[in-house]
Amino acid sequence: MLAEEDYQAPVPRFQRIFELKLDRIKAFYEAGGGGLITLGTDHPSWGEYLAPFGVHRELQAFVRAGIPEAAALRIATINGARAVGRGDRLGTLTVGKWADLFVVRGNPLADIRNTRNVEWVMVRGELHRAAALREAARGTVGPDDAAAAEAFKPDRGP
Repeated sequence: MLAEEDYQAPVPRFQRIFELKLDRIKAFYEAGGGGLITLGTDHPSWGEYLAPFGVHRELQAFVRAGIPEAAALRIATINGARAVGRGDRLGTLTVGKWADLFVVRGNPLADIRNTRNVEWVMVRGELHRAAALREAARGTVGPDDAAAAEAFKPDRGP
């Protein structure tokens, strides 16, 4: 599990916006909108926020906002499947649905950050060790060299 010091420090100019968003999403949830919230971002990636890893950050943000862990997991699964019109095939563990899922070490209902501890991944009914998938992808994601890596860095501004 990552320690707090392992997380990137927030960009100061966006910290206030982030805190306002936490308040708004919690208010929307408490007003009965929980079934309409999904994961997703319009944040561009410079290579430091690759989409699959951003999901874990977003789940943590929901819980930080005060949304219970179980509801955050429903937002990531059931709500997302419904939002893309595939609730009939995705979003829950049900006989006849597509078997894409991941198994984590630790209980995400006790600490949502446990979703980062992926041990197994099932894709199209085939089970894979997460470590083997990460190793197979090594060197295939992100910039190819130091010059390209520089272009991936965000403009943090003043």
